Amino acid sequence: MRLYVERKPQYNTKAAKLEREAKGYLEVDTLEKVRSITGFEILGLTKEQLEQVKYRVFAQEGMDDIYETINLDGNYNYIT
Repeated sequence: MRLYVERKPQYNTKAAKLEREAKGYLEVDTLEKVRSITGFEILGLTKEQLEQVKYRVFAQEGMDDIYETINLDGNYNYIT
């Protein structure tokens, strides 16, 4: 099972800092948005067990969004 965690925009200081640095230091004027998403490969848990622990172990409820899939199709550039 995979799980992806992204801090909600109002709390995502890491993505905001990366965006400022790319625009400022690297002079990437065409940059529109930076997202910071952490991926977890989870082994040995059932879906039910994962539901019980996902906000205790992998994310903070109210501050993070959790996804089971990420759509990277389209006009996106990404670094893994």
